[in-house]
Amino acid sequence: MLKDSYGRWTFPKGHLDEGETTRQAAIREIEEEIGLGSLRAVAKLGTIDIWFRDRFKFKGKLIHKYIHYFLFEAVGDTKLRKLENTDKDSEKIHAVAWIPVKTLRRKSSYQDLIPIVDRALMVLEGRGWV
Repeated sequence: MLKDSYGRWTFPKGHLDEGETTRQAAIREIEEEIGLGSLRAVAKLGTIDIWFRDRFKFKGKLIHKYIHYFLFEAVGDTKLRKLENTDKDSEKIHAVAWIPVKTLRRKSSYQDLIPIVDRALMVLEGRGWV
């Protein structure tokens, strides 16, 4: 997970680049924001439809965004990115951390993430990973 510009724990997210699928964008954003590469898709978890006021690029403009969430498995010896000042400034990320599965639901700072986390936990339980 990462701590966003609001100081809340959430998952990496961003925008689609031209020609990208939502899964490809998710993989790219995860690598850019928290440094995880070598990911294997496990399941699509759902989509959240949000409106928010942009604070950085469009300065107060109301933005409508669909966020597509996936569950990925990190393959091999994967480490989270160590945040440097440039990373924090460009992505507005304050921290990144591995979160134990048992505390994931509690740690998720946004209410609309709870159904996404619940779906991920069901998939993990079904695979015997929890």
